[in-house]
Amino acid sequence: MPLTSLSALINATTQNLSQFKAFSAIYQLLQEGVPNIAGYTALINSNNDTNFGSKTSTSPGPVFNSENIFINVANALFQGNATAKTAFDGIANGTTLAEKLVSVYQSLVVPSQRTTEGQQAFAAQADFYAARAVELGIPGDTGGAVVAFGSLLDILVRENNEGIGNSVSDLLMAVNDGTALLPETSTTTIDIEIADGARYDADDGFTNTITSDSTVQALVGTPENDKFVVTPASLNAGDSFSGGKGTDIVDLQFSGGSALVPTGLTFQDIEQFVFSGTYSGGTIDASKLTGAQAISQTGSSNSPANVSNLESGTIVSFTDSKLKDTPVSVGYKAGATEANLQVTNVQDLSEITVLGGDLTTLNVSGSVAKNSSGGAGSFDLFMISQDLVSPSKLTTLNVNFESDVNIIPHAVGALSVTTIDSSGSSGQINMAAIALAGDGVTPLQDVLSVSSIKGGSGGSSIALALENYKASTLTLDAGSGNTSLRIVDGIDASATALQVVIKGGGGSNTLVFGDGPGPGADGLGNVKSIDEAGIRSGIISFENFDVTKDVINVSTLGTLDALTTSEMAAVSAAANLSAATALAVTNSANSFTVFDFGGNTYVVSDTNTDGAFSSGDGLIEIVGVSSADLSAVALVTA
Repeated sequence: MPLTSLSALINATTQNLSQFKAFSAIYQLLQEGVPNIAGYTALINSNNDTNFGSKTSTSPGPVFNSENIFINVANALFQGNATAKTAFDGIANGTTLAEKLVSVYQSLVVPSQRTTEGQQAFAAQADFYAARAVELGIPGDTGGAVVAFGSLLDILVRENNEGIGNSVSDLLMAVNDGTALLPETSTTTIDIEIADGARYDADDGFTNTITSDSTVQALVGTPENDKFVVTPASLNAGDSFSGGKGTDIVDLQFSGGSALVPTGLTFQDIEQFVFSGTYSGGTIDASKLTGAQAISQTGSSNSPANVSNLESGTIVSFTDSKLKDTPVSVGYKAGATEANLQVTNVQDLSEITVLGGDLTTLNVSGSVAKNSSGGAGSFDLFMISQDLVSPSKLTTLNVNFESDVNIIPHAVGALSVTTIDSSGSSGQINMAAIALAGDGVTPLQDVLSVSSIKGGSGGSSIALALENYKASTLTLDAGSGNTSLRIVDGIDASATALQVVIKGGGGSNTLVFGDGPGPGADGLGNVKSIDEAGIRSGIISFENFDVTKDVINVSTLGTLDALTTSEMAAVSAAANLSAATALAVTNSANSFTVFDFGGNTYVVSDTNTDGAFSSGDGLIEIVGVSSADLSAVALVTA
């Protein structure tokens, strides 16, 4: 499930939106990170199905407001998860409810926002908290503190207060605009300040900056956000860094040399590692950065480094990096199933190679600098199976860019990608599925079995060569942007049958065929056999076609041979599509014909130039549209 699906879910109802905010805040505080996309989806849907456990066979239960949703989520996690209970006990210190309320207030409200009046007003609701706790089945002072915890978090998030409130707001915006770094699945939670991506980090800040020196040290952070500033010269075998609570970063600032991590260092509770300054290549061994959720390289003055031994789901990001001048590899450990790459304003013609034989999902997001002419920058993505021979497990490529980008996915080794999803992109995605000539890389469609391509709000421009395609079906979901699909090579009669389904979306969508008729060249030969099953197995079908803004250009298939009124009537009365198509094909070689049948419009191309409907001819279907409704702009025939 992509970010766009999560965004649609949480914005579908006010209850879902409140749930997302509650889960984000409460999981961050009690589970040290927010759920993944699948986790959010399951949690929200489960609560909707049961109405937070209040639904019965005779009653749907009450309607919960935002405050009670926060309280319900806090109670469920407190009672159902031992780790969360331990974390909560650390937040609500004290033996009496009054003491616990003071501790909750001090723990949740950042120092700059605390006031005596605010704390007193919070504590004054003690009777309400205790009574609500009895209703929830957690009586006593701890129960009252759980209710108070949820109630105060609702206020902090609703008012976008500094601290957790601002963090939840940032994450919500990042999910809605597709820049969040939430994995689809993962074995652990992800820190909220990493999950929200980079777009909204300007207001985050760090409570404490801790600088190392050249002696062996044990540096310990605070309960707030800490930044450890270190240089290679200040690192020693035996140094240890402990972040504690909050979102903590180690910023390794280089001034020459390679971006290497010395051995003998110990890291604990550090969420992000940043490599900054000036350095020249090298390899960052992620196995030395215990617990890293994100590893970032920043700056245009350095040559970026490779990254190796990454755990599943770890985010690797590059900001302003010269990935054209110095292409890099990003390697995940055996057993890692998800790779996450984020690039921000990286160099045009950037290149990254992804390694990992057990990867099933690759997520790529961010932006690429414009090219020298001011157009979309290019990004080469090499997907490589572990030993270049064994079949890869990689099935899903998620591409979410906020800039227009020419992304060129290359396959090296036996790969099996079935889904390319750019539905979270606000920039236009231009994807050529043909490797560059002379680069020694097998074209994408020759080794992949892509059966689903999804476009985003920024639109897509996709070129496909279909004659050697490996999949039996290909569905292109245009999304809400303007999508252009160019089929640059037809389908030979000898090729595997490929059914192509194009689903029009909210934008203006165009289907264009390559230059010139003729089998095996740029013509269309998708008919495997002329029986019903053979036609359907290889047809190109356009669904949700909008006659006011969508376009199909078939002018390169030959010359239009229009049917007479009597011929059209005979075709429409045929027993089935096979018979109708046979009647529609004329004796004029190198021609194509437009006809109606069963409520749809069809274009049949006599690609074999034999004047009859036969294997190797071309057939296109426009679903639910009459040819009479197709203008010369909607269906371009000359």
